[in-house]
Order: sequence, then C-alpha cells, then structure tokens
Amino acid sequence: MLLCNFTGIKYGLFKFKNSAKIKAEEVGPTESGLLGLLALLLAFTFGSSSNRHEKRFDAFIKEADYISSVVLKADLYIDSNRTLFRKDIQQYVEGRLEFYNLGYDSKKLTIAIMIYSVIAGLALPLAMAARAAELLRDGGTLVMEHAETQGAALPRALAGTGDWDRVIDHVDLLGRPRCVVATRHRVRGRDES
Repeated sequence: MLLCNFTGIKYGLFKFKNSAKIKAEEVGPTESGLLGLLALLLAFTFGSSSNRHEKRFDAFIKEADYISSVVLKADLYIDSNRTLFRKDIQQYVEGRLEFYNLGYDSKKLTIAIMIYSVIAGLALPLAMAARAAELLRDGGTLVMEHAETQGAALPRALAGTGDWDRVIDHVDLLGRPRCVVATRHRVRGRDES
C-alpha cells in the first residue's frame, strides 16, 4: 500500500513539473484516505498481535503452574513410585523444552510433529495406563482424556492388557469420544495394604 502511495506521489510530481495547469497540494484527499486506512490496518495488526501474545503468555503461565502442582503432588507417593513419577515429569519437561527450543524452524517442527504423531497413536496412552497400573492399588480408578480418534481403539486396547476391568469410554458435550474410565484389575492374593 505504501509502495502504491509512493509511486502515485512520484507520478503526480512528475506530472506537476510537466504541466502548469495542475494545482500544487501537499496531501490530497486520496492520500489522506490511504494514510487513514493504513493507520487503521496497523492498529488492528498491533491489537491482534498483542492479544495473541497475552494468550500465549497466559497459556505458558498455566502450564508452569500445572507442572509445579504435579511436582508437589509427586511427594505424596511412596519413595519407589516417587522417583519413577519424578523421572516421568523430568522427561515431559525436557520434551517441552526441546520443542520450545526448536523455535520457528519449519523443517525441525515438521519432523517433531511427525514423530509425535507416530508416538501419539496408542503407544503413549497405553504407556501412561501401564504406569498408572503400577501406581494404583487394586480397585483404583483410571480416568484418561484422549483424542476423539482414539475413542474405539483405546478402550479395547486397555481391556486387552489384562490390567483393567470395567473399561468404559465417555463422550464430551458434543457427543465425541473424549474420556476413558477403567478400574484397576483385582488380583487374588495380592496385598491390599
């Protein structure tokens, strides 16, 4: 827009030098309108960019709060489980930092997203459920949110592991599969303490 305005001014000055009939004006109504439109576009651009920055900052703060809450709650587990749980938290935080450090390199981001897509099939939820099975007592309840595309396969896979009873998938308010609830399988003779 500025280039067009600049070109128009240069053309007008050229015409003004070559013609004595054209009246000299510093800024005409066309230029005023274009400059006003440009100012409006800049204001909207800066406003939306500021809003996006605030939302990203809020999301960053919330995630940091959630991670600190999880770290504090890790102390509630017994020593052997506490170390495993903290190791999982450390791996998660390191993964988030690696993703953050990729910056805006589109090739690296594409590779990271492809790797995550492979992992995020059923392998990741099943690994999380296996860890939950280690941490829960017999009869304990697992509640896991999942992607809507995993709604049929994840409950079947959890039931097939032998660690879980009464595996039920629940839908969200839009009727999409969203959350699986399962009860830790009771093993006869295992200490319930």
